[in-house]
Amino acid sequence: MVMAQEAWDAVKPSTIQHCWNHTGIQANSMAHSSHPAHADPGAWKIIHQFADIDTMTLPQAEACLKEHLGNHYVEEDWMDALKTAMVVKGDNVKVAKAVKKLASVACQRTGLVVKIQPLTKAPQLQTLEHELMKSIEELTIRRWIIGTPLTVDEILDPQEEKNIGQVTAYEDDDAIIAEIQRWQAIRSGELVEVESDDEDEDDQPKVCATELILLCKKLEAACIAQVGADSSLDLVHKLRAFQATLQRKELQNAKQVTLDKFWNTK
Repeated sequence: MVMAQEAWDAVKPSTIQHCWNHTGIQANSMAHSSHPAHADPGAWKIIHQFADIDTMTLPQAEACLKEHLGNHYVEEDWMDALKTAMVVKGDNVKVAKAVKKLASVACQRTGLVVKIQPLTKAPQLQTLEHELMKSIEELTIRRWIIGTPLTVDEILDPQEEKNIGQVTAYEDDDAIIAEIQRWQAIRSGELVEVESDDEDEDDQPKVCATELILLCKKLEAACIAQVGADSSLDLVHKLRAFQATLQRKELQNAKQVTLDKFWNTK
C-alpha cells in the first residue's frame, strides 16, 4: 500500500495530461493548443493590459482578444472579465489581484469535451441482418410478401409481443409455484375448475311482481289450509308484508295507459 502511494505521488501533472491526450477522448478542436480558449495565458495578459493601461479602450481590448484567439473567441465568455477589468481600471493592486483570481478560476475549468464512441454492432450480427434482409427482398420479388415488407427491427421485435395484456401479480415465488401446480392439475384432470355462479344467475328467468304476488297468496292459503292459522301465523304475516312491498314497487313503476291503448285492449 505504501509503495502504491509513493508511486502515485511520483506521477507528474504533465504525465497525466499526456496520457489524457493520448486516449483521444478530448475533442480535436483543442488539439491546436495546450490551453483552452478561456485558460489561454496570452488572453489573460490582454485582460491585464486593458485594466492596467488607461488609454486602452474596451473595443481595442475585444479586438486584441479576437486577433489572439481567432475562431475560438466567444464574446459571452469574456464579458464578465472585461467588466471586472473596467471596474478596477487604474488601480494596479486591484488589477493584479482581480485578474489573477479570474485567471485562476478559468484555468481550473479545462473545458474538455468527452466524446462517447457510438455503439457498433458485432460483425456476426451485421451479417445475419444482411442475410435476413436479402431473404425478405427475395420473397418480395417472388410476391410471397404482400404489402410493405417489415424492417429487421419489426421482425425481431414485433408489435404484437409488446401487448402483454393483463398480468397477474404474485406475492412471492411460492404463489407462482402454487399457480403452476394448479394449472398442471387441471390439465391432467386431477382438478376440475368450477366456474362462477354469476353467469348462471344472469341466465335465470325473471319473475314479474304480479306473479310473485299471486304465488304469495297461494302459499298463504296453503299454509292456513294444511297447517292451520295458529301455527302459520308468523309466516302469513311475512308473506303479507312481502306482498305489500311488491305492490308498492309495482305502483311506483306503473305507467299511465293512453286512451288509444285502453280502447284497443277492449
